[in-house]
Amino acid sequence: MSVSIVTVGNLGEKENLKTTEILPVIDVFAKKSELRQVLCQINTNFYFPNTHPAIPTLIRYFVRALEKFFGLSLERTTHTLFDYFAALKLEKADVTILHPLRHGRAARKARKNGGVSVGIATIAYPAFDERIYKEECERFGATFVADSAEIFHRRAAIIGSFDYIITLSDFTKATYVENGFPAEKIFLASLDIPLSQVAERKKSDKFKVVYVAYTNPRKGLPYLLDAWESLKLPNAELVLVGKYVGMPEEMIKYCDKIINRNPSIKWVGGTQDPWQYYQDASAFVLPSLSECYGKVTLEAMASGVPVIVSENARAIVEDGKTGFVVPIRDAKAIKEKIEYLYHNREIAEKMGREARKAVENKKSFGEEVFEIYQEILKREGK
Repeated sequence: MSVSIVTVGNLGEKENLKTTEILPVIDVFAKKSELRQVLCQINTNFYFPNTHPAIPTLIRYFVRALEKFFGLSLERTTHTLFDYFAALKLEKADVTILHPLRHGRAARKARKNGGVSVGIATIAYPAFDERIYKEECERFGATFVADSAEIFHRRAAIIGSFDYIITLSDFTKATYVENGFPAEKIFLASLDIPLSQVAERKKSDKFKVVYVAYTNPRKGLPYLLDAWESLKLPNAELVLVGKYVGMPEEMIKYCDKIINRNPSIKWVGGTQDPWQYYQDASAFVLPSLSECYGKVTLEAMASGVPVIVSENARAIVEDGKTGFVVPIRDAKAIKEKIEYLYHNREIAEKMGREARKAVENKKSFGEEVFEIYQEILKREGK
């Protein structure tokens, strides 16, 4: 039996890694001698011999030069080229795993080769996210642009190219089932967190609540800001890590107005090292309206921090044990849970310890995907 893996990740030397999410999967299949081929974005001395960049190097450099010298955004073109060349280079395999759920042409080529295509869903079903975006734009008086609608529709059209899907949370799975993808063809696996990167905990006299995200309309930041502004906690600070990405101007103005008038809110911007902000965090909040998995939540849990997440971003959070789960768009519920942790520090510390244990005890993402692969082989009679 054999597996091909197609990923947008950059593989090889550490400084060239774009994402580590798929590495545990590659490692497990390689170790079990089931891996046939890996197609990626960039390959720099990656250990598996049959690893190749999908887009030819000269073409990739040419596209990057156009972006740089003419100030163009050619992300869509790059995705199209990646899918085209990945399909062209894809070798025959019993199962092809595609990460993320974006490469429809390559998935169809896997079928044509007599294999099975399995997509890893890194977003909720596009129609669900489109509705969330529209609702948030309406709430804040922003315009939902036609380009955004086109992106959601294009993503939805690709999904039918896949035989099976791996989702990273129960919430994400539910959005695909609700939109017609067969439940029996959807599997669940949860991402790994590199525990070696966890920074040692530090004591702080200040009660610090941390939020980490590239903030777009589905991250729910306005509801966290509303909650914080109504709290007025002495010797407390809200630390916002990240930057705005695809946020309508009206929503940015709403958030900035609260941030700028509240000295207890600290905006630190983007970072390549979020771990430092978990070190002395008293609580972590991710109030997303739609969240495929919430890797940052797992990072906070691995750091021993109790978390407050929305019902659509709960991942492996156990309500009342490793943190709290609240309804989406519920600033009052967020306020109450932050206030509870503020006034119950010993319970908060215990929750943080339980959160760490939950991350330590979860099954490896690579092993989960390998078990899914074995089940698919059994179903397909391979």
